[in-house]
Amino acid sequence: MALSAVARTRPTWPRVVLIVLGGWVLLALALTEVAGIVGDHGIGSDFVAGVFHPAQAVAHGFVPYGDPRVPGPLAESVYPPSAFVPFAWLGLLGHIGAVTVWLLLMAAAAAATLWVLGVRDVRCYAVWLLTPMMLSTVAIGNATTLVILLVAVLWRWRDTPWIAAAALIAAIATKLFAAPLIVWLIATKRYRAAGLTAVGAPVLILGAWAAIGFSAIGRYGSILSANDHIFSRSGPYLQGLLLQLHQSSSVALGAGIAAAALLLAGAWRADDLGGFTLAACAAIILSPVAWIGYAGLLVVPLAVVWPKWSRAWWLLLGSCISWYYSPLTFTSPALSVCTLGLVALIVAIVLRGQHHAPRTLAWIGGPFRPSRA
Repeated sequence: MALSAVARTRPTWPRVVLIVLGGWVLLALALTEVAGIVGDHGIGSDFVAGVFHPAQAVAHGFVPYGDPRVPGPLAESVYPPSAFVPFAWLGLLGHIGAVTVWLLLMAAAAAATLWVLGVRDVRCYAVWLLTPMMLSTVAIGNATTLVILLVAVLWRWRDTPWIAAAALIAAIATKLFAAPLIVWLIATKRYRAAGLTAVGAPVLILGAWAAIGFSAIGRYGSILSANDHIFSRSGPYLQGLLLQLHQSSSVALGAGIAAAALLLAGAWRADDLGGFTLAACAAIILSPVAWIGYAGLLVVPLAVVWPKWSRAWWLLLGSCISWYYSPLTFTSPALSVCTLGLVALIVAIVLRGQHHAPRTLAWIGGPFRPSRA
């Protein structure tokens, strides 16, 4: 019986060839994407603008929000000081050294996200690290990678209030879009973690402002407003889609708030993982300026349901279809619709998969068998 079971699970040659070819295609697409980012001088660009230049300013005693004593790029950052003050030491390094250290940290954070969630299958790591929602995010040095790791820590130690709160506090202090996950903590009666987060996040953010001086808060608001005006149309989610369809910013924001509220209402009534998934989706939808990397939050429930390789992991490749040099124009309604569809599909598969482990989703290509191991 055991031998026959092994024989049934042994991969056939056609399947091996298909897997190898698929792997090479994914690698080729990933290398092409990196080459494009290098060609556009984009390697580490988000880190340089959002963390390194502000860290340099702080390290030299300046305020990185329009300080007239500081030259152009050092004087502006869309990140709050709580995102870069802890990394002020990077401002003492040279440009190349700081970018190298940061990108290594981001790559390690991306891999650690799956490790924290109990994923050990190298195929899961390959798909996760080579798809646009993570590869591009790491390559440009966007701090969203850290937020995703912290959210994974939040889930892993969700029943340990101090660790859960510390993870979510750090995530919110880095990027505010993670804040809706507080609703999930309350909905699941994790009141201590929610309370610690509600108190700790403002304290950490205000403490970072105190470190550089509160005089720049007004200027920071103007920087955020200008950033929203320039980049909100580029987002591939609901608010970006409405702006691309020539709706007003107030209509787009209202729709984003309404959609997030519905998702959070669903999170309130759902079970633990379902609520977490819907709250993470609300965080993505609510942010006025959001990028493909934000969808990486959904790898957390995906990895929880399928910590071992499954066809479900191929869903992440959906971002390759629309983001790796596809015919869909960047900042186009078509790209936003495809990205929203991908997010909705991942959420639906996770919600269905956690309750129907032995059931099949044949229209995707066969059975999805969640593993709890």
